[in-house]
Amino acid sequence: MKRKNMLKVLITRNKYIGENHYFEKIFSNGTILISDKKTDLYGFMNKEGEIIIPCIYNNADSFSEGLVAISKNNKWGYINKEGKIIIPCIYDYANSFSEGLAAVKKNNKWGYINKEGKIIIPCIYDYANSFSEGLAAVKKNNKWGYINKEGKEIIPCIYDYANSFSERLAAVSKNNKWGYINKERKEIIPYIYDDAGPFNEGLAVVGKNDKLGYINKEGKEIISCVYDNADSFSEGLAVVNKFGNYGYINKDKKKVIPHIYDMACSFSEGLAVVRKNNKLGFINKKGKEIIPIIYNRGSYFSEGLSIVTDNNGIQQKIIMK
Repeated sequence: MKRKNMLKVLITRNKYIGENHYFEKIFSNGTILISDKKTDLYGFMNKEGEIIIPCIYNNADSFSEGLVAISKNNKWGYINKEGKIIIPCIYDYANSFSEGLAAVKKNNKWGYINKEGKIIIPCIYDYANSFSEGLAAVKKNNKWGYINKEGKEIIPCIYDYANSFSERLAAVSKNNKWGYINKERKEIIPYIYDDAGPFNEGLAVVGKNDKLGYINKEGKEIISCVYDNADSFSEGLAVVNKFGNYGYINKDKKKVIPHIYDMACSFSEGLAVVRKNNKLGFINKKGKEIIPIIYNRGSYFSEGLSIVTDNNGIQQKIIMK
């Protein structure tokens, strides 16, 4: 009797699509970014293998909030899922929409537009991150701060660098050290770290003396800085590197999956990409090999699909869990 989740290759209605196109990325709305092998131009297909937006763009970002940033003739704009141009290609660069606004670049300065293409916050910044939890990190005169959706400076541009808010805190840098602030600009965790990442599932990766560990929102070191590499927690586990090998730990510091991999990625939809002996495959949270380690390349699962490459990196296909 065959397993229900037995490895399957996605059968496409558009015959031989895999021979004429590269699969680039799978998005959370079920669309798949593809590129034409002959022209190197980008378009999109759906999960059934139908090309829904032809390969006519020089570049394309991720679908977000119903729109995707695309470029043509070195200018960026936005299209919807039907391929209709919603915002014309007039920008030097354009980021994905987040919380109703998107950061765009024009004449070497950044600002924000809404989904109708109206400029909500003028292009006056040296750089601008996407909005997160109501605020966006912006750079002006070589310093970083935060603005709200009306363009009001909520936290002054006084930081050497500033990350986006995540779980109500943001990592900021001053005098080559990192700490965390809240939206009232209050210092919650002091500037004592060499590096600091966003909070995810209640913990954040921090660096000290060339080693990485995890702290909670009170600044308590929950997992000591002993790792050479460490990613954010995802689905209850975090991938860490020690002595050149990768494995997984839980929030109780327990080694859940041993350090036996040459490379490992965060869990997505219950599976994680791992590499061993220069081949990739997928494991579950118990460390069981669910999809054999036989591929040259592989992407994390999204919408139940993953892009893998075998045959010495030449043959691409989309697999399902």
